[in-house]
Parts: sequence; structure tokens; C-alpha cells
Amino acid sequence: MKRLRVLTILCLFMTGALAACAPQPGAGVVPPAAEPAQARTLFNSFEGTVAPAQEIRLSFPTSGLLAEVLVEEGQTVRAGDILARLDTTLLDAEVQIAEDRLASAEAALAKVLAGAAPQEIAEAEYRVQAVGAGRSPYLQSEIEAKAAEQAAAQARLDYLRSLPRAEDVAIAEAHVAEMQSAYDVAVARRAQAQLVAPLDGTVLSVKAHASEFVPTGGTVITIADLDQLQVRMTGVLELEVAQFEAGDTVALSFEMLPDEEYEGTIAYMTPGTDPYGNVAFTVLIDLPDAPDGLMLGSTAYVRMKAQS
Repeated sequence: MKRLRVLTILCLFMTGALAACAPQPGAGVVPPAAEPAQARTLFNSFEGTVAPAQEIRLSFPTSGLLAEVLVEEGQTVRAGDILARLDTTLLDAEVQIAEDRLASAEAALAKVLAGAAPQEIAEAEYRVQAVGAGRSPYLQSEIEAKAAEQAAAQARLDYLRSLPRAEDVAIAEAHVAEMQSAYDVAVARRAQAQLVAPLDGTVLSVKAHASEFVPTGGTVITIADLDQLQVRMTGVLELEVAQFEAGDTVALSFEMLPDEEYEGTIAYMTPGTDPYGNVAFTVLIDLPDAPDGLMLGSTAYVRMKAQS
């Protein structure tokens, strides 16, 4: 019995000793030292599409029947070339009417500026003299009638000699200006019935053909300058776009030319949204030395250096 008590005491003693030696929570525990943050260089890859730097969709400002299309897809055009025309039958008539009215107004102005014809003045002078002759000194009523007739003849002569009068010229000039404006509007309306190339380029697409009705603002022809290409990246998030700036140089490779790498320069960035409504940017990269054989729509890979 005594031996059992001794063993029990020894067990309790050893248990207490072990508990005393065990580390207490939060006491004497040194956490491992955190490694200092180091600046590192990241290379982020993006995907884009080859696109022309200038691409213009041409449409008519008014609806109408398409009379003719003078170009086809892939054709090279020069600035000022006429690409397509609407039917201008009614517009031609409007121009002709406006032109006739302008000519009439100009003729009227010329007549006003010319003043009275010498023959008109001579006839008026003769009338004044004829009315003054043969006056009877005996009949008062005849005297008064002759005087009124002579005054009228003299007024007519004075009026003819005063021509052209400033107020008449002003009225005629205003009428000419009005007709000129109407003529200019008619000519402009007819000019809008044709599509003119705004730059040297290549026809990318033709969306309408002769005898088709085209609505106002509907794209008929798309042209682009294929001598100046860009890489267009869309859906670039704010965190990503903050890594670079306009003017940065980037490395480019292309799906159709996988063995070569080229340089491009970020032109500018425009904000927008992605299909989910999140803020996203479109980044345009100039490609000054586009490789031969590079086609529009080709996939481009952009490798962009950014500092974290």
C-alpha cells in the first residue's frame, strides 16, 4: 500500500514537471521573420487583333435608290474618287429649277443697275415738251389739267434720270442672294447623292448594290488605309491598363507569323465597358513596320513590360 502511494506521487510529480516545461500559448514563440518585399519586373501578355489605323464606313445622308456602285471589294481608290451614286432624277430637276430662278434674278439685277435706257429718257423728255405746248390761256379747267399732266410727265422724267436708285439695287441684290442660296442648297443635295472617297485606301466591303434602296445612314462602302496598321486590344481591365502609358514600346508577335517578333508603340487608350458592364479599355498600338503578308483580323500577341 505504501509502495502504491509512492508511485502515485511520482506520477503526479512527473506530470506537473512536463506541464511546466511545455510552451504556453503566445509565450516565448518567435514568428519567422518576413522576407523583405523586393521590386520585380513583370511581363504581361495580351491578345489583340490587327486592324487598319484608318477605317471609314461611308453612308448616304439621305435615303434613295442606289443607281450605281463604281467599285468592288479589294479595289484601291484615291481620295476624291466617286464610289457610288443614288438616283438623282428629282434632284437634277430641283437644281435646274433653282438655276433658272437664279438666272432670272441676276437678269433683273442687271436691268436695275443699268438704269433707264436712253430711249426711255428721250421719250419722257418729249412727253414733257408735248404736254407743255398748246396751252389755252382762256379755260381754267384746261390749264389745271395740262399742269397736272405736265407735272406727271416731269416726275416720270426725273425718276428715269435718277436710276438706278440705291433701294432698288438693294432689293434686287437681296433677291439674287436668296436665289443663289436656294441653288447652292439644291446642288449640295445632289452632291450628297454620291459617295466620295475621303482618303487613299482600299475598299474593304460593299454592302449594297445597284437598284437597291438604301436607308439614311446605312453603311454602303467601307474603306481603309492598309499602309498604316494597328493592333487593337479590347476588354483591358483598369488594373491592367494602369501598367502602361501612351508611348510605351511593346513586343508583338502574330499567329500567322509565329517565328518573328516586332515592335509597336502604344498610341492611346480609350475607356469603355466589357459585355458584363465592367470598366474596360481599348488599347491601340501603332505598327510602323508591319511585316509583309500580315492580314487584317490576324491575332496578335502583345508582350508588355510593367513595373509592380
